Amino acid sequence: MSRTSPVATADLERRIHALFDGYAQSPLLADDLAPEDFQWRETVDFLGHLEGRKVLDVGCGKGRFLSALSSHGAHAVGLEPSSEVGRAARAKGHKVVRASASRIPFVDGLFDACICVEVLEHVPDTDAALREMARVLRWGGRLMVIDKSVFALHPKWLVPWALVKRTRELSGRWMYPRDFPFREKWFRPGALAKKLARHFGRVEVKYLTLGTAAPGRFRAAILRRFPCVSLYVAWRAVK
Repeated sequence: MSRTSPVATADLERRIHALFDGYAQSPLLADDLAPEDFQWRETVDFLGHLEGRKVLDVGCGKGRFLSALSSHGAHAVGLEPSSEVGRAARAKGHKVVRASASRIPFVDGLFDACICVEVLEHVPDTDAALREMARVLRWGGRLMVIDKSVFALHPKWLVPWALVKRTRELSGRWMYPRDFPFREKWFRPGALAKKLARHFGRVEVKYLTLGTAAPGRFRAAILRRFPCVSLYVAWRAVK
């Protein structure tokens, strides 16, 4: 059986979700958002007015974005495949459905907006997740994806972040164990934008330099001049 078959992909997803169950009490998964959080600021800037809007948080974790969305008047719903992590979000009073990003259990066109923050990197079938998020959005609905770029430079050492990541993976100092059959995926910004363009009428790529700590004037200047080496990227799409 091919590893890319639906059965194999579903089995891999289950293993990933079980791994995240073990991180439910870990600081690796943040509980709350700081008011000045750069990812939240970018999200609000793109989504605009939230009062009364239906927003789906794909891979909601412990509900940090759900809390912020709800405080702005949105009707926020979380999608979380990990039973233990989803339980932590429900304990805060949030509505959370246990499901995978590649199989979203909602009807077409239900939501006004959808966010997917540092989640797509953990989904084996990227194309299925993008297709599903587009499906549950109404026409004119907005999708915000924030994730990491494979072209990023480490802000301190100015070497490829992907090289640092791979070195830590091989030494067992990354989220996934060394012998795990999946690795956290980072993206080529242009390639992911093309995938999104199959489902959305407008797609923009924005490099989030504020999310990259750059000690020293020289390193900060490099980020200002070459934002494409930033670690975090926002893909902003309108259906």
